[in-house]
Amino acid sequence: MGILHKYYLEGDDIYEYFLSITLHYFFTSIISITLIFLRCIDCGSHLTTSKELVSTSFRGRTGVAWLFTRIEHTTLILWTISSPKPNIEYIFQPEINILFRVVNVSEGPFEERMMTTGQHTIVDIYCNDCGANLGWKYEEATEESQKYKKGKFILEKALLKNNNPNYSSSVEDDNDVTDD
Repeated sequence: MGILHKYYLEGDDIYEYFLSITLHYFFTSIISITLIFLRCIDCGSHLTTSKELVSTSFRGRTGVAWLFTRIEHTTLILWTISSPKPNIEYIFQPEINILFRVVNVSEGPFEERMMTTGQHTIVDIYCNDCGANLGWKYEEATEESQKYKKGKFILEKALLKNNNPNYSSSVEDDNDVTDD
């Protein structure tokens, strides 16, 4: 049996990502990004953040399901720092890549599944801690109009809990698209 490697999305009730950059002895900056994070309803294992939510227009085995993606955010920041020498300024422009994703899940075997939007190749995804089936990941779609789903995750709303009681009610559940 191997060791379980687990990711934690920082913060008690809010995910906060702090990045501290020091340039020589002139300057220190802290950048804060605040997100709501979603966890497994059974064991509380951290799964993803609200930043990855693409759509609430899906249905799963337990009802409403949400489509999540893996995205990379790039932030450009410009600082002007005065030099000890007169009339000289240094411009420091770092590019910060922050990668968010669905974490602490394992994938089941590939399977062909006929859904209401057509034939899809999917893998079920399971919580690494408790083994609960949380939804699925789209690996392939046969319909051209459904190819946008490739690589995205469906997490079933009933199987998630979050830190903000207003979060689920603030997201409109539009059930135009159904996959089950």
